[in-house]
Amino acid sequence: MGTSQGWQVLRSLAQRRYAAGMRLGYLRVVLLVQIMSSAALATEARPPRVYLALDLTAPWPKSLDTITPTTDTVALAALSPPIHDISFAWGALSPEERHALFMRIGYRFAQGNFPDGSVVGSNTVEQYQVRGFPWLVGLQSTFFDTPVKPVANLEAGFVIGQATYQRQDGVNVRSGYQWCRSARVGGGVHLDVSDWLGLRLLLGVEWTQALHPERGPSLAMTNVGLTLAAVGKLNSTRSRADDGTGLRDYGSGDSQSRNGDGYAEIRAGDEAKRRRDLPAAEAHYRKGVRMLPRDQETRLSVEVPVRIDWADLLVEIGRAQEAVEVLREAQRIAPQDRRVAVLLEELRRRGYQVEPVAPAGGPPADYY
Repeated sequence: MGTSQGWQVLRSLAQRRYAAGMRLGYLRVVLLVQIMSSAALATEARPPRVYLALDLTAPWPKSLDTITPTTDTVALAALSPPIHDISFAWGALSPEERHALFMRIGYRFAQGNFPDGSVVGSNTVEQYQVRGFPWLVGLQSTFFDTPVKPVANLEAGFVIGQATYQRQDGVNVRSGYQWCRSARVGGGVHLDVSDWLGLRLLLGVEWTQALHPERGPSLAMTNVGLTLAAVGKLNSTRSRADDGTGLRDYGSGDSQSRNGDGYAEIRAGDEAKRRRDLPAAEAHYRKGVRMLPRDQETRLSVEVPVRIDWADLLVEIGRAQEAVEVLREAQRIAPQDRRVAVLLEELRRRGYQVEPVAPAGGPPADYY
């Protein structure tokens, strides 16, 4: 092959690689735009709440025996203090707030004295010190819409850790900082303290690679333990009060009227929703909407926002097709309301049947 032919082959290969790279780049851009569009649509429809958690973990205690030259392993669970992990997790909750995808970072520690007469190699050791930094990604899921509910946990990642044994002569036996793969699985119970705060107690199993100090026993970090967590949920979905569409404060003179009873039912639904009593909240919203005045101003300023909250509850309790009908009537009342359109589009993308809405000004829908 001549020089000119060789250059032609190289140029042809370069052009093909450039074209392939352009196609790949285009696909990446299209995929990124689709992801961002979907995220924007979901966020506008129902902004996700931020998941925060502060965890304290204590391994199931073990006894610390005297270290001898034949000791292969020292268990982290046998070291002091009884609580070895403090960690912080943050992430996002799913729209129905049952699942949390999060990242966890933490600080693992232990420090104390070995039993008298402990020996590493041919030297007496007096103290131990463990420092570690867990980095994990996890998924936590709760089940049922009750104040007390079961919770499951799954995490995977790594721990950057170091173990140090201090000899009597002042020389330290160290492992150096090592990367240790780690995984956790567990389950327990969740208690809703308020709409934004919960407590969790979990029993879990952790597998983590051991630390290996030079000329000393390995430090085993695999254990069974208990975790107590305080869980926060922030950035709640905008409420009617946030939109300036909250209910008027009707006096006692109106409370006996049919209209006043309608507002009272909606307020009762709001209270039930804050207590996470979702079936009761749904029933109050349904009854309250039936009893509201039928003038256009009330339907636009009160009924439409209530229907959005009502539909959100129906989706959360597994009755999404009913939510479609509730939102279709809201769209018939307020055809230009972007929130209603986005929620209907989200339900359509999930596979639910969304029929065209009747023109505005027609008779009210029978579905309340």
